[in-house]
Amino acid sequence: MITIHRYDPPSAYTWDIVIQGMRNSWESWNKSDSYTEYPYNIIEYEPVFMFGNADKELAARLTKAGTDHGKYLRQLPIVIEFTAPEYFLKEFDTYKISTTVNRTSMMHTLGKEPFNASMFSWENLPEYVQADLLHMLNDLRLEWIDAGRRKGPQADAWRALIQAVPQSWNYRSVWSGNYQNLRHMYHARKAHRLKEWRDFCSWVEALPYAELITA
Repeated sequence: MITIHRYDPPSAYTWDIVIQGMRNSWESWNKSDSYTEYPYNIIEYEPVFMFGNADKELAARLTKAGTDHGKYLRQLPIVIEFTAPEYFLKEFDTYKISTTVNRTSMMHTLGKEPFNASMFSWENLPEYVQADLLHMLNDLRLEWIDAGRRKGPQADAWRALIQAVPQSWNYRSVWSGNYQNLRHMYHARKAHRLKEWRDFCSWVEALPYAELITA
């Protein structure tokens, strides 16, 4: 599974600055037709960026011309908080250019609580296998506790526990990147056999002006 808890897309101010900067090479600012719409009550409502047709057409051409011409996408930041299993994160971390992630730590939290199925992505795993895995992991956890919870290099009980945890273990992550990162992910993974990738790419399609990513 993958669960998007919340996200922070580019603000209206960021869109305005970046789209103006997109025209710097040819100094064609006079051709820009985008604008920012400010509400009457600016305290309660955020301003909205209105993408003009001429700017949108130029942005699409630059994006399709490649990462060098479409470098403005790197200036459109996004922060995402989500939960996903390790087997997905191993592939997600392939796209590390200009990204940062803060993730829950197995080393710091593993074994603090008894294991239960909600800690894993087990949607397709038979219940009897889940039960056997939980029984094994909780037995190893008790052995670790009985050993004094030692975490040094010689803590065999701890090593046994961490080696037994399957890659379906869920991590909560806060990831920061940009629209160009998402474009690379989307086109490489939108038809992937992992449902987590397909779900993530479907979520990307709903982002503001996602056509710059998906086109």
